[in-house]
Amino acid sequence: MNKAAATILALSCFIAPVLAQERDVVRYAGDFTLLTAAGDSLQLSSLRGTVVLLNLWATWCKPCLEEMPDLDELHQELEPQGFTVIGLAVDGERKAAIDRFVERLEVTYPIVYGSTEVAQAVLGGNAMPILPTTLVLDQKGRITDRIVGTVPIRQTKRNIQALLRQ
Repeated sequence: MNKAAATILALSCFIAPVLAQERDVVRYAGDFTLLTAAGDSLQLSSLRGTVVLLNLWATWCKPCLEEMPDLDELHQELEPQGFTVIGLAVDGERKAAIDRFVERLEVTYPIVYGSTEVAQAVLGGNAMPILPTTLVLDQKGRITDRIVGTVPIRQTKRNIQALLRQ
C-alpha cells in the first residue's frame, strides 16, 4: 500500500465515526418570538405538536418570491392535518415592502418580520444564511430537513406527509 492510500485510509477511519456522530445529533431550530405581518406575535416553540416548514426569505430574493405560491398551496392543503408554513423575512425592517409582496402573492401562511441575526440564531450559526433556506421541523421541534435553495415541493410534501403520519 502506498503512502497516499495509507493516509486516506487512516483519515477515513477517523472521520467516519465523527460523521456518524454528527448524523445522530438531534438539532432544534433556535426559538424566536416575532411580530407577524397580521400584527400578532408568533413564538416558534408554541408550534410544538405541529409539523412546521420554516422558510427564510427576503424581498430582494427572486427564488424566494417564486417559491412562495407553491409553499402557500402546500400550507393550505396540509394545514388541516397539523402542518403550517412560516415565512421568516430576514429583511424585516422593510415591513411595507414585505407586506406588498405578501398581498401581491396572496400568501395565507404566517409571515414574521425577522433579521439576518434572527436567521443566524434559528440556523444555529454565525454565517450569513443563503436564501432561500428552509427547515422542516417535526412535532417536537426537531429539524428533520434543511433545504438550501428552492424547495423541491413534491419530495418535501412526501416528507411532510410522512411526519404527519407519525
